[in-house]
Amino acid sequence: MSTGAQAREEGSFLVDWIVRRDSARAEVRISMWVRRIGRVLRSQSGVWREDGSGVEICGCTLTPAHGTGELEDVRWDLVVRAGTMGAAARPGAGQAVTPV
Repeated sequence: MSTGAQAREEGSFLVDWIVRRDSARAEVRISMWVRRIGRVLRSQSGVWREDGSGVEICGCTLTPAHGTGELEDVRWDLVVRAGTMGAAARPGAGQAVTPV
C-alpha cells in the first residue's frame, strides 16, 4: 500500500549557464532528480553570446527575467520575478509544494 505522498512524483531541477572565458568554452548543464533517479545533461560550445541583456549558450538563454532552453528530452521556460528571498515554512506531510 502506498500513501499519497509516495505516489506523487518527486523532483528537483537546476540549470547552470557556465562561461569559461580563459579557455574559450561555455556550457549549459542541467542537474535533476526525478523519482529518485539523478541525471546530468550537458551541452558545450566554443561559441556563445553574452551582452548586457543576458547570455545564450547552445540555444539556451538566460536574462534577468527569463531562462529558456532545451537539452535532449528536457525543455524549460522559467520566469524570474523580483521579490524578497527567504525560506518558507516546510509543508506538512501530504501537502504539495508549489513553486513561486
